Amino acid sequence: MLSMVPSLPPGYRSRPAGVHDIPAIRALVTACEREVYGRVQSDAGAVAADLARPGLVSEWDTVLVLDRAGRLAARAWVDRRSEVDVHPEHGGRGLGAALLDWAPARARQAGADGIVQTVPDADSRAVELLRSRGYKPLVTAWLLEFAMPAEPSVPEPPTGVVVRPFRVGDGPAAHVLVQDAFDEWQERRQAYEEWATHHRANRLRSGAVGPGPH
Repeated sequence: MLSMVPSLPPGYRSRPAGVHDIPAIRALVTACEREVYGRVQSDAGAVAADLARPGLVSEWDTVLVLDRAGRLAARAWVDRRSEVDVHPEHGGRGLGAALLDWAPARARQAGADGIVQTVPDADSRAVELLRSRGYKPLVTAWLLEFAMPAEPSVPEPPTGVVVRPFRVGDGPAAHVLVQDAFDEWQERRQAYEEWATHHRANRLRSGAVGPGPH
């Protein structure tokens, strides 16, 4: 299988991403978040989790776009889902369009029928660009925030219900519960190993320690 290369504007070049690129990718993503949200929401663990997605092969499924000075200007990955980020300083130069053309082409090469991308409504340029490429709304998600000036009290569980920490061996049952809960909205059920890999990555993101799902 040949690696697909996006058609980029003059002055830019591309290469696949590697784990050593995580700090640079995070800096790019946080610059985009500050532009859209006014604050940073992601961390290095989120980037690492993207690159560790089961089935994603960095050589074929990731692209980093570098400017003449070798600085990271944009990035994309695709593995049924896809993300494209263009640094605000390089916006309006055709990088987003080039990567949006690359993503479905790579997905088709890998045998996927389609891909899903998540973009915030506040990023009107990204929404317009996705619609121009034939993307249609699939689901709507809200980021909800509850300010806690003090530690909230924990209510007693109902009779017959036990609340306890996650234990070794709880993974398979927790996986089935999560998949059943979201069956109405998700396009497919995740295999256990895929779910467990993301669970472990998210624990690392949050700084949690201890056993992951087994």
